[in-house]
Amino acid sequence: MFKKVMLGAAVGVLGFAVAAVAQNYYPPIMPSVGPTDTIQIVPGGVPTAQQKFINPAQITSQMGYQKVSPVTGYTYTFGNSQSMILFTGAVTPLSGTVTFAPAPSDGDNACIYAQGGISTLNLAAGATGQTIRNAVSALAAATKVCYLYDATGGFWDKN
Repeated sequence: MFKKVMLGAAVGVLGFAVAAVAQNYYPPIMPSVGPTDTIQIVPGGVPTAQQKFINPAQITSQMGYQKVSPVTGYTYTFGNSQSMILFTGAVTPLSGTVTFAPAPSDGDNACIYAQGGISTLNLAAGATGQTIRNAVSALAAATKVCYLYDATGGFWDKN
C-alpha cells in the first residue's frame, strides 16, 4: 500500500513538473531590427481592437533618412519618422523644394544636410495647419539645418 501511495505521489509530482515546464514560453528573439520593420504598440497601456504599429525611428534615436543626389527642380518629402535628408555630391543644385512630414509626432526632427550646398531652398509644410518658422532659403556647402516639430501649435521651429 505504501509503495502504491509513493508511486502515486511521484507520478503526481512528475505531472505537475511537466505541466509547469510546458507553460514556459520563450518568445522569439530578433537578431536586429531594421528601419522598415514595424513594432506593435499598445497606446496608454490599454489594448483596443485597432492594432497600432510604429517603426524603430519613432522609439529610438535611430534616424530614418533619405540619401539623394539632387538636380535642379528637385522635390523631396520627409516621411513620417524620417529625420534626415542628405543631399550628396559636390554640385550645387540651383533650386528645389523640401516638404516636411505630413503627420509628424511631437518632438520630431527634420534635418537637411547638403554636401555641395543648395542655392535656393524652398521649405513646405507637409499638411494643413503646420507652420515653418525661421525658414532658410539656401544652404552653404557642408552645412545642415534642423527643424523641431511642436505638435501643440503645429510649428516646425528651426533649432
